[in-house]
Amino acid sequence: MQLTEDLVAELIFAPEQIANQPQLAQFVQACGGIQQCYALLQSLPLNAAEQRLLKLILAQPGASVDFYLQQLHIHKATFHRHQRKLLHSLTTGINQKPVLQTSRSWFAQIRQATRLPAAPPVNRAGVAYQRILHLFEQGVRLINVVGADQPSQQALVLNFAHDLGTSMNDGCLWLDLTGSPSQALSQHLLAKVQASPKPSPAELLQLFQARQVLLILAGYQTHPDDPLWLRRLLEIVPKLVVICTSSQRLKLYGEFLVPIGVPLASP
Repeated sequence: MQLTEDLVAELIFAPEQIANQPQLAQFVQACGGIQQCYALLQSLPLNAAEQRLLKLILAQPGASVDFYLQQLHIHKATFHRHQRKLLHSLTTGINQKPVLQTSRSWFAQIRQATRLPAAPPVNRAGVAYQRILHLFEQGVRLINVVGADQPSQQALVLNFAHDLGTSMNDGCLWLDLTGSPSQALSQHLLAKVQASPKPSPAELLQLFQARQVLLILAGYQTHPDDPLWLRRLLEIVPKLVVICTSSQRLKLYGEFLVPIGVPLASP
């Protein structure tokens, strides 16, 4: 994630809009909150004029240009020149900070460790494939391809991921959980990060926050810790889509089923 000068301008001039900008929200959370974020900005290498302007803006972010001119005792043209230099310096400094580099590194490691395997041939005109496609196009964000034919389920989902995963800005993550029901989903993802330090479960949620991702959970059986964490993940990552293959209903909020091979018993 790289912040632009326009986003940095919103960060300091319009902090009330941060919640509407996923990248800004992720950056503020990575800093530990808005106060820590502003402390980080003030620690960046700025000249004296930039420091004075930044301090004034952070104290009165919604003030008019005339107010800033009166407080700083400068001409309007000088103010705009200082503002341009300040935004450039802040943007350059922010994008070089470890808080962002670490987040990018963590997510890059997860992506590298969860690359899609090759997809065997599958009938893309079949009912099941078309059902997944329809749910995806309708904006459904938790799809469970459920049944007893694990190879067919995974082949179907793999082909879908290869076909549609490229439409997601941050790609597709393939997490094979076959035979691993004893560990929480968050721990499976954290295990893919080989760097030290590793993100905490809360930081793991934040890694996904501003991303558009297709997350495939192959052979998924829910762990007791999963429902709340997965629901929270879906809540804070509006562009995340999760597709599971499983032998049973997951009984998670928002789950839509695509049965394969055998009829499902009534819940």
